[in-house]
Amino acid sequence: MLVESFIEGREFTVGLLGNGPDLHVFRPMEVVWLQPGNRFATYNYTVKQNWQQLVRYACPADLEPAAEARMVADARTIFNRLNCRDFARIDFRLDADGVPWFIEINPLPGLAPGYSDYPMLAGFNGMAYPDLVRGILRAALRRMRFGEVTRYAAT
Repeated sequence: MLVESFIEGREFTVGLLGNGPDLHVFRPMEVVWLQPGNRFATYNYTVKQNWQQLVRYACPADLEPAAEARMVADARTIFNRLNCRDFARIDFRLDADGVPWFIEINPLPGLAPGYSDYPMLAGFNGMAYPDLVRGILRAALRRMRFGEVTRYAAT
């Protein structure tokens, strides 16, 4: 059993793409409740099934520069320390003092366009879905030393 204190505050997700020196960290996306008030609200599976009625996404998130910089740096550190590869999504809560708390990492986030958080986050950061998929493949191929992705054939 794992028992943790509940971190009350705003919820964010950060996407990462690449490996080593080529690791890119996207700017954080905030999950904003359309009807705030439940201080114990969490962005869980049930909410994700009905996200259009319950939340909206703000990206880039309205954050103090220091809080965003720490969240991005922490995401990079967590990704590397947990030996993640190619891409991942990391969730944070920002407490009342502006301190980001690591909640969880998803080392294989969903890729459904128009639904999954990771492609939405990438899109808000200016990366089109086909470029995102190519980026994931490119990262894996480089890691495996297969070279560069030179062609993309849609099926």
